Amino acid sequence: MSIEGILASVIIFVIGVMWLVYPFRQQALSHSLLMKQQDRQSLLNAYERLLARLRDLDEDYNLGKMPEADYQQERAQLTEKGAALLAKIEQLLGNIQPEKSTPKSSSDADAVLDAAIESAIASYIATTQEDKDHEAVR
Repeated sequence: MSIEGILASVIIFVIGVMWLVYPFRQQALSHSLLMKQQDRQSLLNAYERLLARLRDLDEDYNLGKMPEADYQQERAQLTEKGAALLAKIEQLLGNIQPEKSTPKSSSDADAVLDAAIESAIASYIATTQEDKDHEAVR
């Protein structure tokens, strides 16, 4: 067997192995992504439950159903748990990048808003102008 034949056989073998391994690799990646999404969702659900408990606690205290000492103690515990949950959520979602055009001051924010409005108006005018042109052709 020649060198070219051996080389071609090795290349075909490597391509075949890669072709066979690819679905398993994709499945592992999608599984890890699914697990991250489930972790994120469970943390968000826990945080929502904690906020509901805080609202109920505040309502009970405002209606006079519980003494102030108990209210302060439970509220402190719940806010501590909430802070820990938020820290976990931020850690899990740490790869989120802030928007590129974050305004530095209110005048910058106004300029960004004005530019967005101008662009939307120009887009609307261009769209309506195209519609009028198409109606004129008909």
